[in-house]
Amino acid sequence: MANAPDNVYGPRAGLGRLGLLLVLALAAGAAAAEDQEIDRDPFEAWNRPVHNFNETLDVHILQPVARGYRAITPSPVERAVSNFFDNLTLPLSIVGGLLQLDSERTLKETGRFVVNSTVGLAGLFDPATSLGLERQEEDIGQALESWGAKNSPYLVLPFLGPMTLVQIPDRIAAPLIGPTLMGGYWHDSLYVLSIISTRAELLSASAILDESAADSYIFTREAFLQRRRYLLYNGEPPLDDFDAFFDEF
Repeated sequence: MANAPDNVYGPRAGLGRLGLLLVLALAAGAAAAEDQEIDRDPFEAWNRPVHNFNETLDVHILQPVARGYRAITPSPVERAVSNFFDNLTLPLSIVGGLLQLDSERTLKETGRFVVNSTVGLAGLFDPATSLGLERQEEDIGQALESWGAKNSPYLVLPFLGPMTLVQIPDRIAAPLIGPTLMGGYWHDSLYVLSIISTRAELLSASAILDESAADSYIFTREAFLQRRRYLLYNGEPPLDDFDAFFDEF
């Protein structure tokens, strides 16, 4: 299943951005040496069956629905929908930046949220990027990692997909953002649309996973952990030998 994500709103946190995860994992290689000596997956006996369940759900339900959505939705509309839900992730990113005392990234995310929520018509459009307010992707889990919890155990939950334990606050808070910001304008159908929109974005990534991974569980886990490491170091993680990532296979 294309479940990987992190730092995204509601169901997007469950499904995640597997395409970006896979690319970053392939490009970045393995974790630093100290991470290799720590068991990041003490719950594997639970995680593997749940991963398999999520994959089955994805293959038989989510992928067909996502293909149908992509087939009938014009590209500009699909992009606007994706922008809208991305915009709803920004409050958590702002909090994450604040907790890390990173004023530059916090101000950029705040500016991005204000510009896209107003000029961008509730986030449907992304004028902030053209103004130099690129996405920073912070979260509470990264703050906890920066405080010392860098090797938080990996966990896979039904429907929600992978996370680390330090991301639990994000997963609790994320579904509350839409209803809080939109009040009576928020409907459960938006939650469903977010799942479908995210899954449609990941269709090409699924092919990469299917073709590349002899063990999809290990590949997804290592890609996810690499993505968390990438975010913790703001896109500049210390790199080790490329081969270490593939030693898992």
